[in-house]
Amino acid sequence: MEFSSFLSSLRSVTDQLDKVGDPQLSTVVPQTFSPHTRIDRAKASSQSLSQTQQILKSLGDHLIQTELFRDSLRLEYARAINSLCPALQLPEEVLRAVFIFRAEDEHPNDMFLIHICRQWRATALACPQLWTTIYTSDSLPMIQRALQLSSNHPLDLIFSRTPPQNLRKFENEMGSMQVLVDQIQTRSISNLLVEGDGINDNIDLRGAFGRGSILSVLHVESIDISYAQSRKYLDMQHVEFPCCRHFTVEGSSLPILGTSQLSCQFLTIIALTAIPHYFIDFLLGFKALEDIEFREIGIRDLPSHPLPLPTLENLLLSRLTANVFMLLSGVVRMEDIYSVYLSEFLTYGAEDKSASALMSDAQALTRFLAQPVGFPH
Repeated sequence: MEFSSFLSSLRSVTDQLDKVGDPQLSTVVPQTFSPHTRIDRAKASSQSLSQTQQILKSLGDHLIQTELFRDSLRLEYARAINSLCPALQLPEEVLRAVFIFRAEDEHPNDMFLIHICRQWRATALACPQLWTTIYTSDSLPMIQRALQLSSNHPLDLIFSRTPPQNLRKFENEMGSMQVLVDQIQTRSISNLLVEGDGINDNIDLRGAFGRGSILSVLHVESIDISYAQSRKYLDMQHVEFPCCRHFTVEGSSLPILGTSQLSCQFLTIIALTAIPHYFIDFLLGFKALEDIEFREIGIRDLPSHPLPLPTLENLLLSRLTANVFMLLSGVVRMEDIYSVYLSEFLTYGAEDKSASALMSDAQALTRFLAQPVGFPH
C-alpha cells in the first residue's frame, strides 16, 4: 500500500512538471516589450518559480517518507531474521564458543549470513564476560585481546597443556605470560584451573607460568585442580595464594605436592581412591583450613609408606579444627589407617631410632588414637 501511494504521488509530481514546461500554458512573449508585457512576464515567472518550489517541497516530503519506509523495512527484516534464527536467542555464555568472522569476505552474496555474523560479533564485543577466560597456551595477541575486551571483570586462568619436552620451545611459548605479568597482577582471578587429565609429565605450577612466582601475587579466589586418571603429580612448592578461599582437587590419588602457605578456608576432594603417603603433609599445607568436603570417595588401598611420626606430632599441634577430622573420620576409619601406619612405622623406622624413642612414639600414637573425636583442638 505504501509503495502504491508513493508511485501515484510521484506520477502527479511528474505531471505537474510537464505542465510547467508545456508551451501552451506558458506566457507568449510579444515582439514588442510594453510595461504591461513586462508585468505579465514577471507574474508568469513568479508563478512558475512558486510551482517549482512546491514541487521540490513535495519531492522532499516524499523522500523523507521513502527513507522512513526503508528504515521500517530494515527493522522488519531484522525482526524476521531474529525470529527465524534460534541461534540469536542463545544465552551470552554460549557465544563464548562461537568463532566470530567476517562473513562478508567469505560469503559476499549471503546477506542473511552477513547480518547474523555482524549481530554475533557486536554482541560478543559488547559483553566483557565472554572474554574472561584466559588460556596460557593461547598466543600473545589472543591473550592481549581477551584482557582488553574483558574490561575489569574477574578472570578464569586455565593452564591445560603440559610443557613441551624442548625447554627452549617451552620458554618461548610461555614468554607471552611474562609479557603480561604486569597486566595480570592487577586483575582479580575468580578461578585458577589446572587440567591434567592423562598427562605424561609432571608439572611444576610455578615454572609453568614462567620464571619467578607469578602466582604468588595473583588475587585468586578459587583453585580447581583436575588430574583424574593421571599417575603424575602437580608441584606447587613455593606458590602462595593469599586471597584464595576455596581449593578443589580431583584425582584418584591426590596428585599434588608442596601445598605450603595456603590460606584457603575450604577444601574439596573429589574422586579419591587411594590415600598417598603425603596426605597429612598435604593437609598441613592449609594454614587456615576450616572445613573439608569429600565427593565420590572410594578408598580401596592404604598407603604403602609409613607416616613419619614427627609429621603426626605436627598434626596434633596444628590449627586444623576437630570439625575437619570428624568429616574425615566419616569417610574412612582413622584408627584403621593409623594402625597400619603404626605397624609400618615400627617396622621401617627401627633402623633410624632407638628402642626408647620407638616406645615413646608408640605411646604418643596410642594416646592420639584414644581421643574421642580422633583429633584434639
